[in-house]
Amino acid sequence: MVRGPSAGNLYCSLPLLLALVSAPVAVTYPAPPSAATVVSAFVWDAVNRPVTGVTVALTNLGTARVERSMNSDEDGHVSFRGIESGTYILEVVNTRGAVVATGQTFTIEVGETVATFVRLTAKSPWYSGLFQNVGAVAVATAAGLGQTAVGTTGQPQSPGR
Repeated sequence: MVRGPSAGNLYCSLPLLLALVSAPVAVTYPAPPSAATVVSAFVWDAVNRPVTGVTVALTNLGTARVERSMNSDEDGHVSFRGIESGTYILEVVNTRGAVVATGQTFTIEVGETVATFVRLTAKSPWYSGLFQNVGAVAVATAAGLGQTAVGTTGQPQSPGR
């Protein structure tokens, strides 16, 4: 025969049950961003001169959101305070919102300071791409005329000579 718990057993476990139900629950929340959490960066051109007045966006790579943006000062400096913990990247954006340069990714925790920089690349002259494929065009033209040079050793020779 199977019996359930006796009244005496329930009476003994009642204080334990009440202690478990009324115990405070420890809830932890992520630490709020601290004003001491700082990202400090400089924007330089290709020859290490400060770039002033460009928009620098601080992008959180975990959420893929731009957290903040600001213009660089006369020294090419930007500073973001009170940043949440996470992995970020700094991006220089033009007036249309297109990214023209990026810095290195970095991770920051509450209370830390990260110093970094973004370097803009040198501007290419308008004609820089004009001569990229000249060799391929010359070879293709020569091949079309039957003047392709072939050979495995020594000086290249045209067929038929």
